[in-house]
Amino acid sequence: MFKLTICCMLIVVLGAAAQVVKKPTPVCVGRCTILDLKRTTAVCTRDARTNLCTKLRPCRLRERNCALRKLGMAPLRQTTLRQCANVQGIEGTARCAPIKVRSCIDKSCINQKPNSCWRTRDGRKLWLSICDARRVNCVNRKRPQLQLVRLQDIKCRIKPVITA
Repeated sequence: MFKLTICCMLIVVLGAAAQVVKKPTPVCVGRCTILDLKRTTAVCTRDARTNLCTKLRPCRLRERNCALRKLGMAPLRQTTLRQCANVQGIEGTARCAPIKVRSCIDKSCINQKPNSCWRTRDGRKLWLSICDARRVNCVNRKRPQLQLVRLQDIKCRIKPVITA
């Protein structure tokens, strides 16, 4: 009975000791070196709640994200450098600059008649105004396969053409 009690006591002590031993905290890789601090490259982060943008060096962003991970918080995410236009210098914080949305509507192009030949990537020929073609290319600026290419007007007159 005495041996059984000692064995149970030993198991309890070992279990308690195992819970006390914590995992070592992860070492942050990517600390800033002297070379990192001399570089002039910068990244921008944005706080959505306060609309504040912070411009900092990439190594500083890694350090901050490591510290946030240790605290169990979400890491900072990088945004476009254009939003940090109001921040002076390489590092700092300021209100985020608004992102300008490019409009594809040209007010000087209202009621312009089709007057030029354009070709699509799949070989179709279109008889459009220059303004219409510009608008189509603006809308499809991130999809090069949908861009229109200017042709000589004579090429549209040879075969049947689709008019817009």
